Amino acid sequence: MATPPDTAQLERLSRVTANYNGLQGLVLVPMGVLLLVSGLVTIWSPHNPVFLLGVVPTFIAMGLITRYYHRRFGRVRSGETGYQFVAAAAGLAVFFLLSVLLHILEVLGTTVWLGGVQVALTLATVSLVVPLLRRRLSDLTLSRHWQIMTGGLLCIALVPVGLFVEGGHPLNTVELSWPGVVIAFGLPLIVGGVLDHRLLVRSLGASRTTVEEG
Repeated sequence: MATPPDTAQLERLSRVTANYNGLQGLVLVPMGVLLLVSGLVTIWSPHNPVFLLGVVPTFIAMGLITRYYHRRFGRVRSGETGYQFVAAAAGLAVFFLLSVLLHILEVLGTTVWLGGVQVALTLATVSLVVPLLRRRLSDLTLSRHWQIMTGGLLCIALVPVGLFVEGGHPLNTVELSWPGVVIAFGLPLIVGGVLDHRLLVRSLGASRTTVEEG
């Protein structure tokens, strides 16, 4: 008979189950890939239809991946859907507010990567809102990789490259500002989505194995 899971494992399983819908990370990967590819293509071909052509296939893929999670792990009604909606709305609000503020800074002149700051703070907002609203700060341990990615992106964005390059930070230029933002969103969605999925599978898969062996 297998050894019963210890208290730490049970607490971790409880947190994962309570955040089950938010940890279906592979759902984010198709959108991340679309943003990444679209951003890279736009660097060489500013007027391209890659994003528009990829929207419908991306949402179809996201729907199929959601069905995969339902078939493999079932459905969990944890009441977190409303919180996720609020988190998404807060992220959009932060993104557009920063668009205005950073545009002012861009007009004044700046040496840091404004788009990177915008993306980092937007992703940080989305990852923090749900645990804060639910008053479950311990759930922040589940999103540690998101915090690391957003912190790293913010540090990169705040490097004053413009001090050493004539004309300011190159990623603030008209040609590279939008591709830079899109790529900065795409990469974390792919990496964070895969890590969320890994956490979910390891936690729920391990608990299922323990029950079967017991």
